[in-house]
Amino acid sequence: MASSSKRDGWSGGSWGSAWHGNSWESTSWNSSAQGWKAWNGEDPDQGVGKGQGRTSTRWSRGKPTRGTTSNSAWTAEKNANVDSAVAHGAAPQALDVESLTKLKLVFCPDPGTGCFTTTYETSPSVTCFGSVNAGSGRSLKVGGSGLNGQFEKDLHQAGQPVAKFQHVHSVLMKLAQAKPGELVEAPADVVQKHGGLVGAFACVADADGNGFVAIDILQEGLRPLHAANAAMVYCVGPDRRQYETDVAFLQTLRELGENFVRACGGYNALASSAPASAGLQPLHRVRVALVAGGKYAGRVEKRLVARSILEGMLGGTAHPTTEDCPEFELAYVDNIFKQAWDELQHELGADR
Repeated sequence: MASSSKRDGWSGGSWGSAWHGNSWESTSWNSSAQGWKAWNGEDPDQGVGKGQGRTSTRWSRGKPTRGTTSNSAWTAEKNANVDSAVAHGAAPQALDVESLTKLKLVFCPDPGTGCFTTTYETSPSVTCFGSVNAGSGRSLKVGGSGLNGQFEKDLHQAGQPVAKFQHVHSVLMKLAQAKPGELVEAPADVVQKHGGLVGAFACVADADGNGFVAIDILQEGLRPLHAANAAMVYCVGPDRRQYETDVAFLQTLRELGENFVRACGGYNALASSAPASAGLQPLHRVRVALVAGGKYAGRVEKRLVARSILEGMLGGTAHPTTEDCPEFELAYVDNIFKQAWDELQHELGADR
């Protein structure tokens, strides 16, 4: 059963660089947020002050990324391919009752007023547990505000060299962009240089790096709270400010959800066939946060964010590696994951 934790405060902060395809570019985005009160399974609702925002144009492999004024034509073309009905409650036609049965889900209980679902358990009920971190697409680092900041604390207390995750994720991003849809592995020298990992793997949805999911397998003795807490699953969600419509934003969330299931299944298949000397264990359960559910969602309802993540995860069941997928445990966020799941079951006829 999921445990809970009291909320901590946070204020201020800034982003100083951005990942653009295969390179870094400085930006001038700064937050004026103060008084962030909690992470409750989602990104922090950190505000942007009046008159502030990113001023640099973002480019990726020769074309601007979504949402800048200089790429409105490209964004409009992208949005035209998205069914707007999906963003307002209609289940994608590709999903069916069979896909519901392939996804193994459990729901974290309400931790109580003033508390939230924790990142890891002090006494996990499985022998190999992973937890989703809502990572930064700008830096690919562990740390900062919100859930990413909580992971920084948890991993630091476990003895992990937290600052070194950024380099591992940057290498994985480049490798994954060259092979979209495939699980790639960090080179042995990169893992060894980190000093706290057994291995690291990643997958992206496209060559621009969207839907980035990295699975960092932590060394025994350097795991937070318990030896069974074996992995951090670092997911980079979309930012609504980079999209012209809610529809395109939610579609990218679906792509992330699908890629997340694909990556977890792919890793488990690899770990199951790896020699014992590799030190890799299949993940039995992964705790899922509401990635892109706070400030990154803008005015998009959390319900639609949760639903889009679930729709993507269901879409991921079409991949052959689904048979090797772990159980997914959904963090408690005002019960919206459960409500969204019940809606999907009803629309697909699973409750009849």
